[in-house]
Amino acid sequence: MTHAPDIRFEDPITELLFSALGQARAARKLLEHDLLPLLAHTRRPFSTALARRCVPEQMFAPEFLRDLDAFLSQLDAAVAAGTHTAVHCDPDTGTTWDEEYRTDDANALAEAAACLRALISALERVEDAKQAEAVRGLF
Repeated sequence: MTHAPDIRFEDPITELLFSALGQARAARKLLEHDLLPLLAHTRRPFSTALARRCVPEQMFAPEFLRDLDAFLSQLDAAVAAGTHTAVHCDPDTGTTWDEEYRTDDANALAEAAACLRALISALERVEDAKQAEAVRGLF
């Protein structure tokens, strides 16, 4: 098995962009293919529209982040709907505890939401780095 070499950049913003682009590619695949069978038919067009916007020319726009956040809210609601809590009791001690169970679809949606959150985080790191560079230029 071969190991991919670590890629190093002299410019920290380029390194952050590299990471964000990789995360965008993963999110695009998720939104275009993996997630569609789990979504209600009415939510599928929004998912594919978001996927088309996972490109450098569009993914740094504030509107994209806003729409991605709105979509995540819908995913979170679907995950919550597929999550159930069971109360267990130890008959010997009377101790009780809660345990959460998720449906398979809710688990898949939660994993998808984590991927999209990682994209948001990567995009925000790029924006923070750009702002830091601008502030540094003031001194």
